[in-house]
Amino acid sequence: MLIKINDVITECLDEPKLGLKLNENKAVLFWNEVVGDDVAKNTRPTAVRNNILFVSTNNPVWAHQLTIMKTKIIETVNKKLKTTIKDIRFQPRGIN
Repeated sequence: MLIKINDVITECLDEPKLGLKLNENKAVLFWNEVVGDDVAKNTRPTAVRNNILFVSTNNPVWAHQLTIMKTKIIETVNKKLKTTIKDIRFQPRGIN
């Protein structure tokens, strides 16, 4: 018996945990589009765990500035990507 790939994908995406993980990871995949060029050049999203997005920054100044803007960034990410990011942790790691 043949099963259409669309049916398999749809069934997998209907799994609550898988769908949630895919939505969360959209924040990593589309970070550059959401935050714009200036921020994207100085940051790199690294992971999403328990609805917390982890972002590496070029230096502590970027981490501090983005922490101040965190609430607005979370709202923008969740609105544009229909995700449920609850927090963002900015970590100065020198990405360039």
